[in-house]
Amino acid sequence: MSKQIVYKPGAVLIKEGVIGNGFFILRKGILEVFKNNVLIAEIKNPDTIFGEMSDILDKPRTCNVVAKTESTVEHIVNGIDEMVKNNPVITKQILRELAERLEATTTKLADSEKNLLWTIKEPRKKQTAV
Repeated sequence: MSKQIVYKPGAVLIKEGVIGNGFFILRKGILEVFKNNVLIAEIKNPDTIFGEMSDILDKPRTCNVVAKTESTVEHIVNGIDEMVKNNPVITKQILRELAERLEATTTKLADSEKNLLWTIKEPRKKQTAV
């Protein structure tokens, strides 16, 4: 089951830390994604799926999603198990979205000058009392 919802600018679609119910598809507008009150992404391409991670992992939402402009969103209320069984087209789209995000994250980490493997420092030597 799904329903279309129109959100006004500033409306919160997803709240970090809350157990999710289903996932969403952006139909029109621009959304902002915040993690710990830091803007980390914008969702602006129609048919972008978001909010699925909470449903797949059965964990609380990891980010806040806020409407930047008036936005039309389809809320897919069915659980991911039902989606896989009854709608292979959307299931394939979810897999593609997740793979693209993983590829982008991997590329960003590989290109980063702050790669954790390069910034690990040796522990300080203990100083002895004189």
